[in-house]
Amino acid sequence: MDINTFVDEVRATIPPMKGRVVMLHSSPCCGGSMLARMLSSTDPEQQQLIVQREPPVLSALAVLVNTVSIETIRSITYAALRFAVQHIERDQVLVMKTR
Repeated sequence: MDINTFVDEVRATIPPMKGRVVMLHSSPCCGGSMLARMLSSTDPEQQQLIVQREPPVLSALAVLVNTVSIETIRSITYAALRFAVQHIERDQVLVMKTR
């Protein structure tokens, strides 16, 4: 699928985010995974807090950083995040652990 087609399709079909998203960025071996597990344990049923460990879409976007413009990266990132969090409810918080 073409990048512009993906971005347009997401904008047309997925409403804006309702919940909140927190990006937890950490370098390797500094305790980010432990913090993510601790956060997950506070709400095991994932009613209000959902923790995702290293979403693959963000790693895939990092590969494109030297091949497309920054505007394209921004629009793809926004569309991909909208797609990734479309199931989040208004009172939920999604924590994404990234590197």
